[in-house]
Amino acid sequence: MLTEQAAENISASFAGPAVELVQRCVDKRLGGCIATYPPELKTFVLTLQFYSRRAYGYVRETFHNCLPHQKTLSAWYSCINGKAGFQDETFAALAEKKLKMQTVD
Repeated sequence: MLTEQAAENISASFAGPAVELVQRCVDKRLGGCIATYPPELKTFVLTLQFYSRRAYGYVRETFHNCLPHQKTLSAWYSCINGKAGFQDETFAALAEKKLKMQTVD
């Protein structure tokens, strides 16, 4: 459904998750199987699924299952510590934000 020329045009026009998604669709159409997902695409996928499970299902179906299955997303979420209190991920995100704020000033 997506030609090589269309994929090249999209790659030239966009960046990040859009390009990764298009590349995955082209690779899948050519018979390739890519097991890993780049961090930008993971972030996009998790954000979309967080806001609307139905929207995620629609986008996944529209792009011919080039996005990961719901079970894969569950596995990604399961690696986060879910105990009560502040999480290590929270402190890491705050430290990163502080560094970004210091470099801007």
